[in-house]
Amino acid sequence: MQLRSPLVAFGALFVAFALPLRAGPPVGWRNDGTGIFAGATPPVEWSATDRPVKNIAWHTTVGASYSSPIVVGDRVFLMAEPDKLICVARDDGKILWEKTSNFGDLPPESHARDKKLQSNCGFTTPTPVSDGKNVFVVMGTGIVASYDLDGERNWITWRDVEPGDSFGRSASPRLVDGLLIAPVSSLFALNAATGKTVWKSPDAESGFGASAVMELGGTKVLVTPTGSVVRVTDGKVLAREIGSVPYASPLVQGDVVYFVSARCSAVKLAPKGTGAVEAREMWSVDLDGEFFASPVLLDGWIYTVNKDGVYDVLDARTGKVALSGSLQLPPGGEAGDATGTFAYPSVSVAGGRLFVGNTKGDWEVLDPGARNDFKSAEVRMNHLPGGSPGSPAFAGRQMFVRCGAELYCVTGGKTDEHRQAGRSVDRRATR
Repeated sequence: MQLRSPLVAFGALFVAFALPLRAGPPVGWRNDGTGIFAGATPPVEWSATDRPVKNIAWHTTVGASYSSPIVVGDRVFLMAEPDKLICVARDDGKILWEKTSNFGDLPPESHARDKKLQSNCGFTTPTPVSDGKNVFVVMGTGIVASYDLDGERNWITWRDVEPGDSFGRSASPRLVDGLLIAPVSSLFALNAATGKTVWKSPDAESGFGASAVMELGGTKVLVTPTGSVVRVTDGKVLAREIGSVPYASPLVQGDVVYFVSARCSAVKLAPKGTGAVEAREMWSVDLDGEFFASPVLLDGWIYTVNKDGVYDVLDARTGKVALSGSLQLPPGGEAGDATGTFAYPSVSVAGGRLFVGNTKGDWEVLDPGARNDFKSAEVRMNHLPGGSPGSPAFAGRQMFVRCGAELYCVTGGKTDEHRQAGRSVDRRATR
């Protein structure tokens, strides 16, 4: 999720689905930004408190953060406050390395080496992104850095832009055609290989959610949560204020952008000449509550949940609400209250199921095909201790989810030998 405020070895089992480390489609927040993890088949039931534990392979202490994990081959990457990028072995949870990205890590000639910033929500909320060979981080401090998969830093730089408010920054970066799109209050594009600035678009506010990427007439554009349409090649703003989501991220499909919040809208885009985009609103509808979780768009339906666990299913063609009601996720507290319980993690799809969670560690698994009543839609309720605002990542039969200072690996098809452990891992091989 993107939010405003405010974690045993498998042996031969793992070898069967371990992936090679090579360049490929970017992997970052919510996989490719859609929240859909094609090919993943995680279990729908798990428990860390039953004896024996159920479908928990391992959990590892990594430290607290609002960010989400990503899976790159046989490794899991995630952030930890105040400035760490952590690499975890996917099979057993062992921490392979940790690297910092702070002002003291900048080159000696940098005038920002002694700079200090304050934030109510830390500096590691943005989730990393990877091309399969390197991992890129954008810090709430404005520091941007690149590391190879063994933890060697490729480059580090700093965007000198003050945060807009005390909640800091949460928008995650995107990789598009060799450019790292760094949302540091406004949008910057850096050469992913060198870290050099290619363009900056000061008029395109990044918002708290990640920008969506779409193609219009053969031209790739970014759509920000604040409703700006920005050309990827040069940062030119082609349209403004076409819609808005205060805390989450827009969705795109084809030439349509969906802004899903208290006011939902579907906007059809079309190129207009060489330097503009025409936006036509197809429909709009009002929903109740505040929305911190980003939705998913699956088979023509939009699935979303507000901060208090109210679940809505909308027809993407018309905006008509097909199903609406409260999930079993217990709500509580006011927005901005870090001690409250909210549905902050974004909705995810894996194995043909929806995964919806809250900051307490409750996770409800839903059937997206059931759009007539909750009795048939609700598949399973699960709980992990600690909870987190971050969204899960899925790969193969595994689900990786942050719970407090722990990274948990949930997996299906374990033997009794694996099941008896579900053990905490504190072995470190930091390089």
